[in-house]
Amino acid sequence: MDVVHYYNKLNQHFASEPRGSSIQVTMQELEDIWECTRRNAQLLVQKMKEQGLIDWQSGLGRGNTSRLVLVADAQELLLDKAKELALKGYVGEAFGLLHAHTDPLAESQFSDWLAGQFGAQKASDHKDILRFPFYRPVPDLEPLFVIRRTETHLIRQILNTLVEFDTTGHVIKPGLAHYWESDHGYTEWTFYLRKGVLFHHGKVMKAEDVQFTFQRFGQLNPPDWFMANVERVEVLSDTSVRFHLSEPNALFLHLLASERFSIVPKDLDRIAATRDIRRMPVGTGPFVIKENSDNGMILEANERYFQGRPMMDRIEIWVWPNYLEHLKPDRLQERDTQVLYFEPTGKKKTGTLLTRLEEGSTYLTFNLSRDGILHDVKLREAIHLAINREQMVKELGGKREVPAAVR
Repeated sequence: MDVVHYYNKLNQHFASEPRGSSIQVTMQELEDIWECTRRNAQLLVQKMKEQGLIDWQSGLGRGNTSRLVLVADAQELLLDKAKELALKGYVGEAFGLLHAHTDPLAESQFSDWLAGQFGAQKASDHKDILRFPFYRPVPDLEPLFVIRRTETHLIRQILNTLVEFDTTGHVIKPGLAHYWESDHGYTEWTFYLRKGVLFHHGKVMKAEDVQFTFQRFGQLNPPDWFMANVERVEVLSDTSVRFHLSEPNALFLHLLASERFSIVPKDLDRIAATRDIRRMPVGTGPFVIKENSDNGMILEANERYFQGRPMMDRIEIWVWPNYLEHLKPDRLQERDTQVLYFEPTGKKKTGTLLTRLEEGSTYLTFNLSRDGILHDVKLREAIHLAINREQMVKELGGKREVPAAVR
């Protein structure tokens, strides 16, 4: 029973009455205003009295008028209710409540308050929290099917690959494997795993988990292109595993560094019986996913992370589809740290601004499964040569920064 909602209905019904004035009313009138039974009307009156929203003096006898005084400011109540909803992750619902029942000023006040909730925060229990808005939910974090930039970034926080690609030095570095080697023909690759690495649910990561991870690719329909060159994955011991390839592949390590090949536990099917593993995958990464709904996501530091516990205790992503309409950078309250997705602008900004270009591209594909002129390789080459990528970036603007590399 949402007392604020019903108090607002009272306030709207008696809008012509000054707040604090005495209003003569019967229980029947309250039933009609609230569209409820007498019993619920009496319960609402009692709750509003207890919360100090109204003064109430009952009339004697059934049908007699009672005295009602509206004490609370309805707009302040709605603002408090909107803040309560937002802190629970229901940002869209909070704006919907204010839009339906208050004036634009209240929405502006709420936006200002909300801006102060984002960025680096210190919780009451002294934990460090990073909170930021995002325009959509992220319901699928299954590494097998990862495509979008946001998903790949989040997967890197939750799971690990055997090796990693260092984008700064452009070299392969250790991940879950601390060492690796190949034969001279690049058809056998052996990886030696770190000892004592734990999955988030407590299982020790072993070679059997690596084998299971890649066996999953072999079960895809249609078959995955990567596994076409992998004859088998052999478990040599708990901490060593060997890939047997049908053809030489000197770039095998670069492929393994992709988020798609993040290692998952062998008992994944057992875990899936109690949780949605596509929304909440289990890995060995620096953060454990605690919640993932249409309203947002919560990640908490992995206390047993093999590369060292993260400094940030908790990360909260609040789903706010139209936050760009409400939360402009120049409206943000001063904070040590903010994380926001905005279109690049040429305006001068105060403070230290760190930016990073997202990895991703827009690409054109040809459907060669159907007969037609596109099967002519010279036509496809001509289209490739005709596309002026630099000019597209310049004229289209927006989030486009540089042409994608052409291999």
